[in-house]
Amino acid sequence: MSSVDAKDRLILALDVASAEEAVHLLDRIGEAISFVKIGLELYTVAGPEMIKHARLRKKRIFLDLKFLDIEETVKRATARAAARSTRKARSARPRRARTDGGTDTATLTDRNA
Repeated sequence: MSSVDAKDRLILALDVASAEEAVHLLDRIGEAISFVKIGLELYTVAGPEMIKHARLRKKRIFLDLKFLDIEETVKRATARAAARSTRKARSARPRRARTDGGTDTATLTDRNA
């Protein structure tokens, strides 16, 4: 059986609202943890730059950009996208299955309405 170093067994979820907060966390953990997760919400506000920040610190990256996610995560990511000058942002989530196999959806955020 191979031995796995503790710093390689944990994944730090960078589930924060801004790149500044994520970079602060990366700096605080230093080399204590080698693997980080960048989720949809953070990627929406920070984009590929966040990946660069993690790579500069020699982190392994789990890029978690699933769009069918926990409702609250989708709401926050949509709100962050809307805040970045998007006129309209739509977050569609399944509410209930229809008999024809489809789903009913729709939550619309229009911050300029």
